[in-house]
Amino acid sequence: MPRINRIRVINFSYNNDNRHILDETFNFHGGENALLNLANGGGKSVLVQLFLQPLVPGARIQGRNIASFFRRKKLPAYILIEWKLDGAGGYLLTGMGMVSVEAPDDTEERKRVRYFTFTTQYTGTDDFDIAHIPLVERRGSVLDVRPFREARKMMAEKKRRDPLNFGYFTEDDRSQYARHLAHFGISQAEWRNVIIKINDNEGGLKEVFQKCKNSSQLLNDWIIKTVEKTMFKNRSEARRLEEMLENLVREVMDNERFVVEKQLLDGFL
Repeated sequence: MPRINRIRVINFSYNNDNRHILDETFNFHGGENALLNLANGGGKSVLVQLFLQPLVPGARIQGRNIASFFRRKKLPAYILIEWKLDGAGGYLLTGMGMVSVEAPDDTEERKRVRYFTFTTQYTGTDDFDIAHIPLVERRGSVLDVRPFREARKMMAEKKRRDPLNFGYFTEDDRSQYARHLAHFGISQAEWRNVIIKINDNEGGLKEVFQKCKNSSQLLNDWIIKTVEKTMFKNRSEARRLEEMLENLVREVMDNERFVVEKQLLDGFL
């Protein structure tokens, strides 16, 4: 199962544009558990929602539209997540570029962003790894962010030149992107049904256990349903597992009957 190794955020503003992440990398050192310690109002839920975007584009936390953070921005934001793959698989980079779409009015429902997603694989230092991907250019103390259209064109060209290791997806390729992530063991259903639910309000984890008051409810109503959505691409695959379990139960019952019959026969000998 892939583990998050590093996360990089470029040109993102929040808290009414009072906080700005120019270019920040969070290092989780090979997939170790980590704690991001922020004060109240520091933007914990905002960062969680931001980190979710390359995995579940458009994901909402606490009903908040990700587009609401792009009210006055003309330059895009880029969110990059580097995964450490199992064994000697190297690394997978999942990324997203987002930019505001100007609307006739400024109502919450009309706000939206344009975006693209991309992935790339590498085993060591690479021109398109999380640290070197050309989305920004430093000129002394100035950091120039690559415009959205230029970045999108660059990604499409990179995919054309290296289709085996590089993937590029537009907004219309959502289903294809989900299948592509699943190929690496990253399930959108798992992130939607577990991570988003836990973080959807201040007491998200508490709410989960209020609905699942015992281990049976937790297993049947939450864990198994999530596993089913994660594992099966269609109903036929789920049905095959059901049939396997049914056959296993029958075999166990038959074996128990044979044991009882043998014990009865032994009693007559």
